[in-house]
Amino acid sequence: MNYIINPVWFYVMSVTGGIKAICGILSVILGVVAGCCLVDSLDYYHEERNKRLKLVKIFFSWCAVLAFATILIPDKNTLIQMLLAKYATYDNASTVIQTVQNAADYIIESVGKLK
Repeated sequence: MNYIINPVWFYVMSVTGGIKAICGILSVILGVVAGCCLVDSLDYYHEERNKRLKLVKIFFSWCAVLAFATILIPDKNTLIQMLLAKYATYDNASTVIQTVQNAADYIIESVGKLK
């Protein structure tokens, strides 16, 4: 079959909302955990504090990556708009207009033959 829109896109549209929500939730959780570890690291000295601060950096890094992913992952409406924009070209519009004009001419000719 020759699809205009590949059916896989409909699956992707339904999945992106969940992925976006999970990334957002994990980002918040990691941010809170990193903040708690940062406050907790103030109670320690030298080596143990450095270990805790490395852990805080890792948590904040992942928090930033997931927050960035949450922002960049498109939702269902955006994906639909992207697919429509892909096919809404001047060439396609010209083809549709020409087809409609041909159909209208055919109808007019057919009605004229009936008289």
